Amino acid sequence: MRRKEKKPAVFLAVFIAAIMVTSVIGYIIADNTTQQKKYKGIKFETDSVSWFAVIDGTRYSFSFLPQDVEYIETPKMDYTGIVQLYVTSSPNSTSSGQIAESIFELSQTLSQKGIYALQGFIVENEYSLPVFTCSNATQFVPVIYYADGNSTGIRKEGNCIIIESDNSYSFLPYTDALIYRFLGLT
Repeated sequence: MRRKEKKPAVFLAVFIAAIMVTSVIGYIIADNTTQQKKYKGIKFETDSVSWFAVIDGTRYSFSFLPQDVEYIETPKMDYTGIVQLYVTSSPNSTSSGQIAESIFELSQTLSQKGIYALQGFIVENEYSLPVFTCSNATQFVPVIYYADGNSTGIRKEGNCIIIESDNSYSFLPYTDALIYRFLGLT
């Protein structure tokens, strides 16, 4: 009789072990699959954190797909010939974390294209970073100014591009829209 009592227990243990093993295998397979989208003939893939695309032989990383930021009108200007730009914001911004993330993504992506971003602030600061304002902007060294504001948008004043937002979460999509403009996708 003891032998019959052990059969259901062994069967249950094997069944639970099989569920656990197949769950792990399913997780590994699902985690390794990538989602793909196309935009103007360019294939974008995601790793669930970022989107990646090879453009002119270089692999770039983005937070948003181009079609997700098409609604954002980026300033018309001649982006050719730019090899350096200044990126600035207020050291006292209420969105400093999101602005820093946006500046990092902008700097990393544009450096792959040979455009180098020098970071500063609009006023003297405790970090000893240089002071850059829109008055420093030239045709070949534009200024990108991230600013807290009462509305959200992107505009150009001379050779200065101002990304203004009334909430901290709009800086990153506006940054990606501007990056796509620099890369010639929009």
